[in-house]
Amino acid sequence: MTFLKNNSKLIIKALLYQIVFSLFGNMMALGTLGTPSLFVVGSVIIIGLYMYMVFTMYNEAGLKIAVSKNKSNALVTAALTALIPAVPSLIMGAASCTGDLYYIDGSYTTQYALLQLQRLLFTGEYVGIFQSVFPPEVTKNAVGEIMESITNPSQPLAFFLAVLPQIIVSFTGMFLGLKEILLFKNQNKEK
Repeated sequence: MTFLKNNSKLIIKALLYQIVFSLFGNMMALGTLGTPSLFVVGSVIIIGLYMYMVFTMYNEAGLKIAVSKNKSNALVTAALTALIPAVPSLIMGAASCTGDLYYIDGSYTTQYALLQLQRLLFTGEYVGIFQSVFPPEVTKNAVGEIMESITNPSQPLAFFLAVLPQIIVSFTGMFLGLKEILLFKNQNKEK
């Protein structure tokens, strides 16, 4: 219980970053709908900015733990605070991958709804990457093809892959902070 009390601010902030950057990625996807190359470049820029924000947040949190006198279970704290913000996305990804279980009245409405919700809230910054790595089925025209990739990614497994960079970057940031290594200068130094 003390773990959640001590780290709830960090976890909530990580979840909020994830949602904000996902919504930002979805807006970018709609803004670059006609140009697939710009679509991918915009996605890569958004992912880079998101990873920078996550890394600095966890790096500073690790540094605070390293400076404090309570360093017990620091690596466990780093691992759990890196994994917990990914849990909603992982649960929705697991549910959408088991979509055959939800085959009701000849449709996959539950699976589609979970994919949409997950894409909107948790993995929107990866839409351009999804389109280039997992191209959608060929539809009537190019705009329809791009819209299909935005609204219904062809590989639910991609949602599991999307949380891996966030987990790796946040754990690395926390670990380096615990070793008192700051890669980016802290703008809000506490004296």
